[in-house]
Amino acid sequence: HVLKQLEQHLGISPAQWLAAVGPCIGANAFTVGSDVFEAFSAYRNCFVQKNANKWTFDLAGTLSQQLRECGVEHIEILNHCTFDSSHGFFSHRAALSKASGRQLSFIGICSENFS
Repeated sequence: HVLKQLEQHLGISPAQWLAAVGPCIGANAFTVGSDVFEAFSAYRNCFVQKNANKWTFDLAGTLSQQLRECGVEHIEILNHCTFDSSHGFFSHRAALSKASGRQLSFIGICSENFS
């Protein structure tokens, strides 16, 4: 797990980290099947069942829970849905797989205390 490796390598407790999640597809727009529902069964509270085989899935909520499980206390959720705001963000689902876009994830080290 990357966060555990960072903690061991840097010697900095996850309680001192700041994580930001998003923009990403929003919970109301992210419809998934039973494969995703089963793969993330530990996070059933992040699903809303739509019918027998479909659920909506709160990706940002799941990521936030996973970060908390790793000891990260400072988490910012950027509530921008890439599907609903595809004019400002790339959305694979909104583009219907016809266009290629890019998203960025990064980890940085800051010498200043953010709390």
